[in-house]
Amino acid sequence: MFDIITKREYWEWLDAGLADPRRTDLKGIQDAFVLSRLNDVRQRRILEIGGGNSRILAALANSDRSNECWNADKFEGVGQGPTVQRNDSTIRVVPCFVGEFSPELPDGYFDFVVSVSVVEHVPTDELEAFFADSARVLRPGGRIVHAIDLYVYDFDSVAEQRQQTRGRIARYLSLGDRADLRIRFTAAPRVTRDLSFRCSFATNSDLAMNQWNRIVPTLRPIREIAQSVSIKAEWTKY
Repeated sequence: MFDIITKREYWEWLDAGLADPRRTDLKGIQDAFVLSRLNDVRQRRILEIGGGNSRILAALANSDRSNECWNADKFEGVGQGPTVQRNDSTIRVVPCFVGEFSPELPDGYFDFVVSVSVVEHVPTDELEAFFADSARVLRPGGRIVHAIDLYVYDFDSVAEQRQQTRGRIARYLSLGDRADLRIRFTAAPRVTRDLSFRCSFATNSDLAMNQWNRIVPTLRPIREIAQSVSIKAEWTKY
């Protein structure tokens, strides 16, 4: 699976109670996607990458589900993340970044490795190590589920930044079937490097993007000509 989350999907997740209607930003949409993929999961081992004070794990770690939940995060504020750890005691926090091959994350241990709004912050030249480490800690038959921020442009846009987006998508696609890591997409990708914006895409609001402008003002020129959407991506280990 490698596609863009649509409005129809998001509204279905809202109707099913998988999305928090109080969250009107992109992360609310992304949370709903990950929870939709793990909604029926019980008694499994789940690792969230860069979960911060995790909304996802808080839902998956409750006693009715009996899941074993881990969170790999150094709480250094990367990507405007938190600097104070406030996860419930049922969630095991490991102070590391995936890609560092920390021995605190055991080989072949997890049924799921997931993230929300993390992968886009991984430098392109570090994606190889990031996915190699993710594959390392995943058991055979396990799944990697990522919700990845992406700026998309009009089909006729000639903005210089659009080429950077194309390159990033191409890099993601190159990781779709990796025999050396024993991972592959769970379904054929439906996004190409020449992706352009479609009205059916679920999007971050203009208000939320303006709030982001205050946090990272250097990206304002991009946000003025592009829309903020999310990739839904899923791999399985064989």
